[in-house]
Amino acid sequence: MLADGVNEALLVNDEPEADRLVRAFQDRTHARIDANFETAAVDEKLHRRLLAQIGTRRPGEDAATLRCILKNRDALELLASRLPLRIGNLSNEALDEYKTLIERTSGRDREFFYARCSC
Repeated sequence: MLADGVNEALLVNDEPEADRLVRAFQDRTHARIDANFETAAVDEKLHRRLLAQIGTRRPGEDAATLRCILKNRDALELLASRLPLRIGNLSNEALDEYKTLIERTSGRDREFFYARCSC
């Protein structure tokens, strides 16, 4: 079980192993979500059932958001490492700097920051 493996790794201060386990889980999750939605794209009944199983107010948007996050998690991690936790002053210079950073991080993937992406 994932939680047990991660807990064991963290108890012995093996953060790389915990990260590897989480990453493997995320990779499997992303692959399964993509496969399920790909199959559901051609079967309306299956598509409705899949959305009902998600159980949120906006299951289609939520699934698309999760797919995009999992697909772009490396870029999101890079972005998080470069942005400050707090932005005290939103001067034009600071805004330009953060905008440039976001644009560089997202690259050419215009859907990177949109929940409705087809990731």
